[in-house]
Amino acid sequence: MHQYVQRAVIAACLLSGTLLLAHQPRIVAADTVLVRKPGISQAFYGTLTGKPVVFLINAQDSLNLHVNLMAPMVESTPAPELAVEVASDDSNLFVLQAAPGTWNVFHEFFIWDDYYRGPQRTVQVPPGRYTLRLSGKQQTESYVLVVGLKERFPPKEILNILALLPRMKRDFFGKSPWFAYCNPFSLMIIGSAALLVGLIYVIAR
Repeated sequence: MHQYVQRAVIAACLLSGTLLLAHQPRIVAADTVLVRKPGISQAFYGTLTGKPVVFLINAQDSLNLHVNLMAPMVESTPAPELAVEVASDDSNLFVLQAAPGTWNVFHEFFIWDDYYRGPQRTVQVPPGRYTLRLSGKQQTESYVLVVGLKERFPPKEILNILALLPRMKRDFFGKSPWFAYCNPFSLMIIGSAALLVGLIYVIAR
């Protein structure tokens, strides 16, 4: 019976995660970032601090290297001008650029935030080392850099999203952290938790 309850908890977490986002969120706090598991879809949130940020990838196997340039959309703040240069150890692969007037606007329904969505590209690359150098015109812009294609949401990533939401709301969207849990995703998690607690109570009686 215990195994049944455990599987129910995992299934609920995976369902909520699949519905929420296509990317596992990460908050960047350094000028150099090692991208772990580059095949898994991850969204790196950060703000430039006067110089470019370099993302490093060490691919042990061949890889579908996917990169998407995005940015938080904040009311009364102009759209940023950003670029990311992607290179291997011995050659430049491609450059993605976005400036005001070239972004598309994207609304994330499950957490109620708006994004600028820029260009994206996927290339097949052999094992090796790769760098993604992200820069901005002012070098003070906020950004969201998406790396990877495969959507994976184990239960620990659901908890990670819940932990990061207040900081994401405050630092990147100019909202109160209190709004972090006033959205469909958080309500789904709370509802699922209440349902599972009730189920466990009934089974344990």
